[in-house]
Amino acid sequence: MSLPPATADSPPSPPPPQQPLAQAKPRRRGFGAWRWLLGSGVVLGLPTALLIGLVWTLGTDRGTAWALRQLQGLEVVELQGSMLSGFSAKQLTLRLNSGPNDRVVIDAPQTSALDLLPS
Repeated sequence: MSLPPATADSPPSPPPPQQPLAQAKPRRRGFGAWRWLLGSGVVLGLPTALLIGLVWTLGTDRGTAWALRQLQGLEVVELQGSMLSGFSAKQLTLRLNSGPNDRVVIDAPQTSALDLLPS
């Protein structure tokens, strides 16, 4: 089949549509490995840091003293030991309100070691 010849009155026929050229996708070289490494560092590092902080707080004299200082209204005199191994103090004072008689005083408190494993 042949097309009829174009006459002077008819506009020229448009050219046939061409397929667009496929563009190559840029390669992300090494970005996936860095993302994986950063993600695994966060997933493993954050719980490890929290566990180390908890062991330091409960297992050392300085950690126990720091934790007890964070409690508002609690005063500890001559603290010795840790929460895990047992501690003693000369005196614990807990202030409940701002009044002079609104406090609880415990003289010579002692705790034994915390037993985490059932017998």
